[in-house]
Amino acid sequence: MVNNNRIMLASLALLLGVCLAQQQIANADGGEEEQDLEQIEWWKKTNFYHIYVRSFQDSDGDGNGDLKGVIHRLDYLQTIGVETLLFSPFYKSPMKDCGYDVSDYRDINPMFGTMADFDELAREVKARNMRMVVDFIPNHSSNKHHWFWCSERALLEDHKKECGKYKDYYVWSSSKRFNNSYPTNWRSLFGGGPAWTWSEIRQQFYLHQFLPEQPELNFRNQEVREEFKEIARFWYRKGVDGLRVDAVLHLIEDTIEFKDNPVNPNWKEEEGLFEGLLTEYTFGLPESHEIQKDWRNIGFEPEFAGQQKVVISEAYHRNLDVLLELHGRSEDNRFADVPFNFELFKLNKDTMKPKFVEEVTVNWIRRARDFNWPNEHGAMAPWILWVQGNHDNIRTSNQVGEHNLAIYQWLAYFLPGCPANYNGDELGIRNSDFDAIPQSTIEEGEPTRLIFRAPMAWSPAAPWGGFTTNPKIWLPLNDNYETHNVHTMMTSRGKPFNTLQLFMQLQSLRKEHLNTFVFGDAVFFENEGNDQILALGRPHPKFGSLLMLANLDKDNKQRVKLAPADSVVRRVRIAPPTSGLILMANYETRGCPIRQCLGLENGIERGNSISLDGIVLGPSQAIIVQY
Repeated sequence: MVNNNRIMLASLALLLGVCLAQQQIANADGGEEEQDLEQIEWWKKTNFYHIYVRSFQDSDGDGNGDLKGVIHRLDYLQTIGVETLLFSPFYKSPMKDCGYDVSDYRDINPMFGTMADFDELAREVKARNMRMVVDFIPNHSSNKHHWFWCSERALLEDHKKECGKYKDYYVWSSSKRFNNSYPTNWRSLFGGGPAWTWSEIRQQFYLHQFLPEQPELNFRNQEVREEFKEIARFWYRKGVDGLRVDAVLHLIEDTIEFKDNPVNPNWKEEEGLFEGLLTEYTFGLPESHEIQKDWRNIGFEPEFAGQQKVVISEAYHRNLDVLLELHGRSEDNRFADVPFNFELFKLNKDTMKPKFVEEVTVNWIRRARDFNWPNEHGAMAPWILWVQGNHDNIRTSNQVGEHNLAIYQWLAYFLPGCPANYNGDELGIRNSDFDAIPQSTIEEGEPTRLIFRAPMAWSPAAPWGGFTTNPKIWLPLNDNYETHNVHTMMTSRGKPFNTLQLFMQLQSLRKEHLNTFVFGDAVFFENEGNDQILALGRPHPKFGSLLMLANLDKDNKQRVKLAPADSVVRRVRIAPPTSGLILMANYETRGCPIRQCLGLENGIERGNSISLDGIVLGPSQAIIVQY
């Protein structure tokens, strides 16, 4: 148990340092900066929690998660400190790509419930002072959408009156210029085959950068853009607080000249056919960035005044500059409010080293600061959203190893910006076993990412951990669900690497020290003597300073001896702290004589005041210190 008196006395001792440091806070021109948390947009202060609806909770016994299941678990989400829900698609869909093939943007897939269920969900979310962001999928629809049905028939005499409007809603071409077979050499992201499919009805090819069942919408057509403005308004009126815009960099292709993509000179066969071409004319065109303004501007319409709607871009690209441009070209010409930052996905069991962690995170921060946008009410601009995991990538427990999981999660909370979590990562859920996936699920459509979507385990009960009562589950649970489930982790306090308990502590810590996380500088301190210690400081002279220390050596103890370094937000030289108060530890080390414990005579325990100079951290041990 933490000694509260000890924490209080140690905290008072820190006040002198805080007061002496007050004079350091200044903006770039040397003047005092306003730093008022109340003036900061909610989405810069929140944490996001990505819910893959089909894998969250089944409420009706059909083996699939649904909206009522989410409602049933809202109290759990509130208990663990979740503030903003980020939903995967729940729209009407044939489910060829797990809901990313939408057949009606204004209706609910019966698999997930009804519009009445969504309305109830929205009310219950608001009742808990939480927020919700929904997936927004403008790049392509399902080929079962009414728009596509009409677009195929728009040239037929019998359908011109009914369907003429939709003639150019999709990208069509009659050309067979490439190899006397297709309009261009463009390839589909899924499988690397031709990105063109012939329509016997229209007697033309249509473009699809993903599955043939996902025809590409034509965003050079203003009527298509107006359709999606209305769709955004529809969901805003339903009470959602923002949009996660899917596949942003695919929105525009060179459908003016239809140029072939150049051959990738560095292509290797094992990379797959899609990687054989450079996507110069189909991906990342500047016009794609600008379209996001359509939806961001809607949030400022009088109807939504004061609601602070947020537009989040989802995009992957090797060139960080292309991703950063999703913010906009200036503070007065913004496209999205914030793009997802997937740089943490570069970390794994092999690359989880202090220098590489610093490299992949600082690269983005420095480029963002190079925009030279003025701070907004004292917070850096543009803002950053650090994604820890999602439904398209390997589970974090598999990615970095369970011994690194808490450290990895702490990074997203400690870095300047705000964190985005993926449901189940707080439990250390692992990938599903592909060989155990029902054949019926695999045959639905695109199967390669299914293993990343293992259902939530709510209890150790066989066979499906409280997720469903149906013996035929859509996707099997991960192999560690009997120990890594909500009930077991909630009731097993104090055990090392209990990721749920640590996650809840982290949520509380961020909330308690939110001013520091929003307004504080950031600095990766050097560690003298070894290269295994990660030391990330968040100093602030008024609101207090925090330090995350982690030994990334999983086999050996390592000594801490910090040295000064340049900060990445305010870009000033900062000296490291020499002592502090332990607020969190991923596991504790009890105090013992110095000769036996190599400097741990005070113990690594919450509430201990420690000297940081020469302290030794155990294998994969991490602490958060207030100084």
